[in-house]
Amino acid sequence: GIKQRLAFNAVDAAGRRLNVSGQIINLKGEKITEFKSGPHGPGMIEFTPLPGESYFAKPIEKEFGNLSWPLPPADNNGVALRVENNKAGTLDMIVRGRNLAGKEYLLAVTMNNILIFSKKINPDTLFSARIRTDELPAGTAFVTLYDGDLNPVAERLAFLNQHKKMKVHVEVKPESAKSGGVTELTVNTTDFSGENVSSIVSISVFDSISGFYNGTPYPDIETTFLYDREFYKNLPHEIKC
Repeated sequence: GIKQRLAFNAVDAAGRRLNVSGQIINLKGEKITEFKSGPHGPGMIEFTPLPGESYFAKPIEKEFGNLSWPLPPADNNGVALRVENNKAGTLDMIVRGRNLAGKEYLLAVTMNNILIFSKKINPDTLFSARIRTDELPAGTAFVTLYDGDLNPVAERLAFLNQHKKMKVHVEVKPESAKSGGVTELTVNTTDFSGENVSSIVSISVFDSISGFYNGTPYPDIETTFLYDREFYKNLPHEIKC
């Protein structure tokens, strides 16, 4: 088998998030590993599935009784992609395959719709590559593995260089405004080290008779640029910026 990660999320019939924990077991009831929901719901486990073996997720919470859920069967051939976003300023990519001799795949990394890495590989042997991220901007990197027909077969996302976010400070004078009055906005932008930088920014101002209304759509400008739209749209509400 190939050691790999498996992500999971537990919800009830109405789609509400459930916090679960338990064990991954095989047909004999032997414990393979443990699992637990993350702080925002989705969790992740890591283990090595064996060919021909069946695995089940068995929660320990009382409301599940003695129920268990089968995991997808392990294939005898295929490919696994692993991405490590290291704090040392590197992005490590590891591709492992099984029974794929003679087949060529393409590993590509894009960021802000720009290709920053690509390489044709044979995943039947262990392949690893490293990208230095210290010169890249802040944003989401898409690591995608394509087969010979350029069909995506695996993809991982990594948020890079969070510390490099540009800081924007807005000073408003006067702090409260009246109809027909003049309000002055002073905008200052600095880099992650506090140095002043030139920039092009977008500012939106809206007013409400009743003051701030949390029902007003409020797309955060920063996340619009840092995250892919489809990725951001599917984030849990409580962790969106």
